[in-house]
Amino acid sequence: MEMLSFLQNRTILVLGDSVDRNGLHQMAEMLGLPRYCVPYDDFSKKGVVPEGWDDRGIPWVVEVPWLRLTFTNGFMYGLDDEDNFRQQPDWHPPGMAEERVSKLFAVHTSQLDYPPSFISLHSGLWDLAFFGRQDRVSKLSSEIPLTHHRIQWWQERLLHLIEHVNTTWPDTPIWLRKLHRVGPVRGASYDWRHTAVAENGPSEKFSNFFTDVRIHQIREMQEQVARKAGVPAYDFGEVWEGWQSHQDKVHPEKWPGGPAYVQALIHHIWMEEQGRDKWKLSNVRKLAPLPRKRNETVAQESICSSSSAIMFYKK
Repeated sequence: MEMLSFLQNRTILVLGDSVDRNGLHQMAEMLGLPRYCVPYDDFSKKGVVPEGWDDRGIPWVVEVPWLRLTFTNGFMYGLDDEDNFRQQPDWHPPGMAEERVSKLFAVHTSQLDYPPSFISLHSGLWDLAFFGRQDRVSKLSSEIPLTHHRIQWWQERLLHLIEHVNTTWPDTPIWLRKLHRVGPVRGASYDWRHTAVAENGPSEKFSNFFTDVRIHQIREMQEQVARKAGVPAYDFGEVWEGWQSHQDKVHPEKWPGGPAYVQALIHHIWMEEQGRDKWKLSNVRKLAPLPRKRNETVAQESICSSSSAIMFYKK
């Protein structure tokens, strides 16, 4: 227990996609931990999926009771700012990541015993699908590298999201998880609506959203944004490279995906507990300061728990 004391009395918030959600599921399965989904606005309704929602789009909670430790996730549709995925069966407004942070994720975490003390953030796979769907409509190949305009747009969007997350949970360390190379996925990347039919037209031929050239671009942009924002980055793609045969479509399987995801997450929590001034990375590049350590942080007021936020959720 003493070795795990750095995990006591914590909430760990994971903001990202299905890879992140699966990582928490896999941790629960490997360690035999209780897990359940909950509505964003009512933590007491454990295991309840609200009408009009899909269980993939609401928080999943993993408990470690003897440590009073809670892992929970917030699901996002990448940096999409035009509700491009509104036809998805698991899509539910609000679609924009910043609005989901304020109107859903903050409402959820305000009901937990402890505010988030560590945040993992990711955006990548949905962004590749976002660009791919735009290109398919324009009859452009996703093998073409992203344009300068798209590169600039994506980096500005991610920087704004990091700033918004930081404002929502001040003094809470944020780590950016970098994208992994998907590799050959065949039909998995055609369209995330699981249909080969366009919205207003006949069936179309296969289009790969997750081409290597664009994945490498996203990965490089993630590194640049992390440096500019002063946040640490976990290169999950570097760890996962070579294990693509152990994927279910775009998702790493529990073995070895679970350990690759969870071990790093716990190690980064430990690193933050030690203090950023002790990291070798702090001697390499500037990291954003954290004004107060966790044990010195005053109790945060509930964020965005106003009735207006709750009412938005219930719409």
